[in-house]
Amino acid sequence: MKLTSKLSVVAVLAIFALTSCGSNRAGDINDNAAVAQDTKSDPNADNDGDGLTNGEEDANGNGKVDAGETDPNNRDSDGDGLWDGNEIIRYMTDPLNPDSDNDGITDGREVYSCDETIFDTEKLSTHRPANVNQEDVPNTIDALDPYNDSDGDGRTNMGEKLKGTNGCDPDDSYPWATESCEGMSLAGAVYIPGGFDVDGDGKIEAGFWFTPYPASATEPILEHADYANFNESMEEKFNILNGTSLNYSTGRVYHSNDIYSPMFKDQGGVSSNYHSNLYGMDIPIVIDSLNIPACADAVGDIGPSVPTNKQYIHVMKLIEASGGEADGLIKNNVLGNDLNAPKDYKTNVYYLNKAVPGELFREYTKDIAVLDGFTPPSYWDAFGTRIEKDDSGKAWTDIDAGDFNFPAFADPHAIVVRQGWSIDLTFGVASGDATKGSEVLFRMATPYLAPSVIQNTN
Repeated sequence: MKLTSKLSVVAVLAIFALTSCGSNRAGDINDNAAVAQDTKSDPNADNDGDGLTNGEEDANGNGKVDAGETDPNNRDSDGDGLWDGNEIIRYMTDPLNPDSDNDGITDGREVYSCDETIFDTEKLSTHRPANVNQEDVPNTIDALDPYNDSDGDGRTNMGEKLKGTNGCDPDDSYPWATESCEGMSLAGAVYIPGGFDVDGDGKIEAGFWFTPYPASATEPILEHADYANFNESMEEKFNILNGTSLNYSTGRVYHSNDIYSPMFKDQGGVSSNYHSNLYGMDIPIVIDSLNIPACADAVGDIGPSVPTNKQYIHVMKLIEASGGEADGLIKNNVLGNDLNAPKDYKTNVYYLNKAVPGELFREYTKDIAVLDGFTPPSYWDAFGTRIEKDDSGKAWTDIDAGDFNFPAFADPHAIVVRQGWSIDLTFGVASGDATKGSEVLFRMATPYLAPSVIQNTN
């Protein structure tokens, strides 16, 4: 055999050895040596054997790896253990991004598993990409789903990334909200999951704590408020929806009610247990009386107070989406995934559900509207906004002071009141014990948790 023929055989065998027998397996770190060839020589060739031609990888044919191009001399351009051709053809992942779904776990580990370090070994791979999160609609492989759970600890990859734990280590996970210091201290409250946009402002709301029952009246009767500082107290404890100052004339405030210390307690399934002897109340006193203990070593104050109208709408949207109209059932992962709670988390909030209209109590919120020029936010309309005002644009309050028939008067300010799915602005700042002929109750809620730990699944 001629020498040239022998060299040709050797060359063929050498090329075959480089492209077979599993010798080109790649892990999280790209260990493929760049092949020194000129990509301009043959755009139809596949220099690195990754399943893409040189022309497909070097689109402009200039022999350089430009922005947006994979390397025709490197099977794994982004070093995630997956060959470029397989990422494009088989897995639909990004060959230029080692973490296509930005959840903290590289594509190689999500296509294979956290326990493996060697991934693609052939072009046009026959490997079926992992999909352990079977709740996907439509079905999505893990490498494109930031809310799958690679280590099986119940926390999504995105949640672990945001919380600073290892999404590939089942022994390194963060506590649920119900296991946190705040959660353990709020005995009697339930966690309301977030993870969705409540008011249509483009921001994902977090979760918060909420009492499942309205407060019931207990002894002792509290001291009356310092009405000389009424505006300051109200502005500190309430949200003024369309302004920063209340400017209320305290000389017109009339108070005849007994003010009770609230109790948040599950006393059974009888509605009368939750509103007996509780009438229209002095809101600043009510809020001052809330004494929810915090953990001794907790940093900061979780700040329980009367819920905002937005929080009520948040709760009722979840009840509706969870199919819980009959019993106030609330589930996570129906409008969005709250990373602070398990996907299968559920709880109940009572006497807000529209299936039992006789037990839908009127409840104060933390919001006050200055009625001059007030326009309700558009997201209220879905729940039947009802605003009652007199001809001058002021809310009216009907005060019944015991045996005295105290006349009604017009008030330019109104506290937003909830009753199930309806919203009412008929109550002035000073409301009486028989306003609109029904009692007005209240609950406790904490502020929304920090939004930085919340992401949406949609």
